[in-house]
Amino acid sequence: MPGAKKQIHWMLDELEGFETPKIKLEQYATSSELAVKIMEMIDEEVGLEGAKLVDIGCGCGMLMTSAAALYEPQKVVGVDVDEDALTVCKRNLRRADVEEICELRNVDVLDVGVPKNEEFDVAVINPPFGTKNNIGGE
Repeated sequence: MPGAKKQIHWMLDELEGFETPKIKLEQYATSSELAVKIMEMIDEEVGLEGAKLVDIGCGCGMLMTSAAALYEPQKVVGVDVDEDALTVCKRNLRRADVEEICELRNVDVLDVGVPKNEEFDVAVINPPFGTKNNIGGE
């Protein structure tokens, strides 16, 4: 698997990032090395094979793409409030050839009107840096 993992690193390095990050949405691209390490740690703790995973604030999709490319999850759902980020994410999922097990949703997870009845085995999120709570700003 070392050769396969190296190929996945190369593929992840080719994914698009944010052309113009929206600071108030705390957008930043996770490096391929960090994304793979995060997924390895999660897999060791809870297992990702056959799991349902949600990436909250998926942005350009590095974490969800890593999970889908490295493991065989049942389903990977990426949610983000920013339609521009989801457009980039969709291209990245297609480029990585994992779009068939991935789903994207344009959702504000802070919106109390969003149904919360779907269950996932694993939830991932890039840590916020604490900018002002002003969703939708540039």
